[in-house]
Amino acid sequence: MFQQCRLRRYRQLQHRRPSSSCLRRPERKLRSDSHPTSGSQISSRACARTRSRSGCIADQSKRIHASSRAHIGGLRGLALMHSVDTPNCVPISLCYPNPDQPKMDDRAALSRLYPVTAANQQNFPAKLPLADNTARVHGSVFFVDANAQPAQPMQGVNVVARWIDPTTGLPSPTYVASSISGFLFSGNAGNPATGFNDPAGIHFTQFGADDPSVEGFFDLAGLEIPNGATSAQYELSVEPLDPLWSQTVGPYAPSQVKPSGALQPIVVTVSKGADLQQDILMQGSVLQTRDWFAPTSYAAPAALPTSGDWTGSLAGYGDADYFWFSGRADRTLSVEVTALDESSTPSTSKAQPVIGMWSLDDPGTFPAPANTPSAFNSAKLGVTRLDATFHATTNFRLGIFDYRGDGRPDYQYHARVFYADTITPSRASAGGGTPLDIQGIGFRPNTAANIGATSASVLSASARELIATAPPIADGLQNITISDPATGGSSSMSDVLTVGAGPSDAIKLLSGSNPATPIGGEAPNPIRVQVLADAATPVNGASVFLTASPPVNFSACAGATSCTVLSDETGQVSTRVTPLTSGAATISAVLAPASYANPKSVQTPLLATSSALDISVLSPSVWVAQGASTDLPIKSRLLSNGKPLVASTIAYNIVKGTGSLSATTVVTDNDGFGASILHLTLLGSNIQVSVCAQPANRPCQLFSVFPVPASVFQLSPVFGTDQAIAARQSFRPVVVRVTDSSNPANPVIAANVIFQTVVIRSVPDPPPVSVGGIIINRKPPPVILSSSKSSALSSVDGLATLQASTGGFSAPLTIQGTASTGAEALSFELRSFGAATNPSRSRLLNLSDLVKKQSRSVLLSRASKRAFR
Repeated sequence: MFQQCRLRRYRQLQHRRPSSSCLRRPERKLRSDSHPTSGSQISSRACARTRSRSGCIADQSKRIHASSRAHIGGLRGLALMHSVDTPNCVPISLCYPNPDQPKMDDRAALSRLYPVTAANQQNFPAKLPLADNTARVHGSVFFVDANAQPAQPMQGVNVVARWIDPTTGLPSPTYVASSISGFLFSGNAGNPATGFNDPAGIHFTQFGADDPSVEGFFDLAGLEIPNGATSAQYELSVEPLDPLWSQTVGPYAPSQVKPSGALQPIVVTVSKGADLQQDILMQGSVLQTRDWFAPTSYAAPAALPTSGDWTGSLAGYGDADYFWFSGRADRTLSVEVTALDESSTPSTSKAQPVIGMWSLDDPGTFPAPANTPSAFNSAKLGVTRLDATFHATTNFRLGIFDYRGDGRPDYQYHARVFYADTITPSRASAGGGTPLDIQGIGFRPNTAANIGATSASVLSASARELIATAPPIADGLQNITISDPATGGSSSMSDVLTVGAGPSDAIKLLSGSNPATPIGGEAPNPIRVQVLADAATPVNGASVFLTASPPVNFSACAGATSCTVLSDETGQVSTRVTPLTSGAATISAVLAPASYANPKSVQTPLLATSSALDISVLSPSVWVAQGASTDLPIKSRLLSNGKPLVASTIAYNIVKGTGSLSATTVVTDNDGFGASILHLTLLGSNIQVSVCAQPANRPCQLFSVFPVPASVFQLSPVFGTDQAIAARQSFRPVVVRVTDSSNPANPVIAANVIFQTVVIRSVPDPPPVSVGGIIINRKPPPVILSSSKSSALSSVDGLATLQASTGGFSAPLTIQGTASTGAEALSFELRSFGAATNPSRSRLLNLSDLVKKQSRSVLLSRASKRAFR
């Protein structure tokens, strides 16, 4: 079959037909029992020489058409049985001189297919035995070590022999031969990631030998000695194979590998019948170096770098790198491996990386359960990416291989595991703004984050940590997805963040009972509900829909009859209500109805009445810090059958306790409202003020003041106690609430809340230091930039507010603070981030690096102190 293919190719050339691909199979993969002197070897180098000779044939042919016929002289030695032609070279006489005449490489190939030997020479009286009348040069191409001695054999190099014309002393363009190093070696042995068999189940190694001695072997047989001479000089040189025009030749076909290093041409002298061994050492080739990790195997993988980002090499034939790491169920990840050339530039002409992944307890499943079927499956140059999903929480094994099972010193790579593992906190406000700390590996400054389908603002990214703020988003369980826009890699965590109200959260009515309330008057007691997780944990930022039937006005809705409000950091929502129609009303607080088909809710009744004259006092009961001196507005409204009474008189009178009023009588405005201010000085006991309609001094309502001692103050967060912002943004206010100790608690007015803040800046951790193999991590203390202290009196709702300031310092910085009143205190933290910084690979500072700057004794002393600190 092989001989028929050769002859068919030769006849096609004779008839000027386009080249055939029938040589693809025997050229690419030779049977393992092939011998260096077999006809297959000659076939391989004949086709290979064509592509290496003077560069790309297609470019040559175009230049021939565009310029003079002088270029044809440079192609006189071009073998007819070359790998491929372009349409421009049909008929081939357009590109090649003497297209019907076999060249030296062709003659050697044909002679090996139909050899003339001493036994059959009598049948061919015009022929001579090839081996007796030509010369042979063979050997191996090698990488070199640091001493310029042979190291690993190098496959895929086009070794070219050119006869030196004795009359000119120059290499001849006519007498040329070539051989690709490693042409007898198994070019594709498979790998553990994609497997060792082709789709038909046939072993890849059925073609080519696995004998290491032929890994870089070349064979230049049939070198002719022209002009009747008995000896000749040949120049040996090396050339890379053009990857576009040599897809069917050599051990690496269809994808060629660029040689490493260079060779000064070698001149050899040969005579008829000579068989010369000449090895080729590629000077300046990549030296084989040890990776930062110890040699690995499937059974003994190395620990994945903590940054998830590293460089390595597949140095040595069949080399593979294995790593292990922990992963969680319902996560996805991307593993990216970039093939690098000698200059650490992404390349597709060196290693062809493929990736496999197994659970660590897998005894060895090949192909890998998760793998990249081929190399360079990414749109990025030189990048292979594996996207995988974890279905269990366990340890995993990661393997990096060359697709062909190859390995050599210039197969370097840059690898990255892009994986999001955990998120803190696990809940976020539906209103947005919650700082989220995503832990994982392989993060970079350009890492983006999404909650569900909504983009989150990324504030900071290091290799293992991403800080983002949640956007406003609907209540419910959400996926977190991080992505790298530059590479297309991504990692997701399913249902790890509960936004607002979760599916199992509950809503509880804290207070809401009220006496009969006149239409248009505010109910005396507020409606208060609380959202809880696990029946105990307050839920911040849950959506609560307020509604009533028949409608009422809600203060939390700015007077509207319905709205959605968010629970505060204690999980509470509070509102006052004003009935609009007489009769019984049902007030409802519904938990996240937009997110759940059967939302949870609580209800409370309210009876609305109507008469010819009604009076309503807004917030008729208040609690004030004992000993406080403050002013309390007393606002009331006169109504007649639900309509405001305009220009009517209301009388205010202190009936219990000590205080003073700004006015004892007031006239109502156009909405029926009137107000007087109660002045308190060093409040020590209860105070009651009667509020009566005039002139009959009825109906009346009481306004009551209850002193609260500081010893029973309770302090709770309301808003803004955990913030993260980008540089040049402003912090939102920090709001806390002071209440008494009753259940449900009542807000306390005029409590003195002390806010203390410290502005600090963290110092980046220096690189770890290795002392005698012991790695010492150093964490310097933060720098204190400023500190401040301020106070605020709690408002009518018990709220105290701080507008934090950075003191004029720029980001990155952190404000750590406390709010305190009475015996209560709570802390808060506000972070302002600068530009994200993330070294792509962690760096270990060796002891020798520091010795250059510091004396050894000082260094060891300091390192020892840190080691035992």
